[in-house]
Amino acid sequence: MIEIILTPTEVAIAHYIGEARHKNKMKGKIKDRKYNKNFDSQEMDVIGFAAEMAVCKYLNAYPDFAIHNYSGGFDLVDNDYKTVDVKWTRTKHLLAPIHKKIGSCDYFVSVTGDMPKFKIMGKMKEEILLDEKNICNPYKFGDCYAVLLEELEELE
Repeated sequence: MIEIILTPTEVAIAHYIGEARHKNKMKGKIKDRKYNKNFDSQEMDVIGFAAEMAVCKYLNAYPDFAIHNYSGGFDLVDNDYKTVDVKWTRTKHLLAPIHKKIGSCDYFVSVTGDMPKFKIMGKMKEEILLDEKNICNPYKFGDCYAVLLEELEELE
């Protein structure tokens, strides 16, 4: 596990981009696919982007500041030109939505914590996480792909 602390400037950027993404999502009537209805959707968009920034900071990569609506894909490209999808969680699982398809990224990275302090819990190759044996409904909010955080590989 790797701990990353965002600077006050990075936190401000995360708020700005996360809120802009949320507004754009609401304007486009994009369905919210969060797994825990106890958390505010805008807060999840802000913290989700902050988690992306934490992984970028660790990997010395550049975050994607785009706020447009799109489905699937990846959040960043690492220094080995591998595509990464960052998933922030307050659970004991790395979770990915059921609509994810093989070919959208090379690997997933799970991040926990709250601003400004995050923990990068590890990574998992896309083809391992998106195996049908990992489809479940661990939090009773619909099927998703899920693996325990302890099953993740360390991020180098």
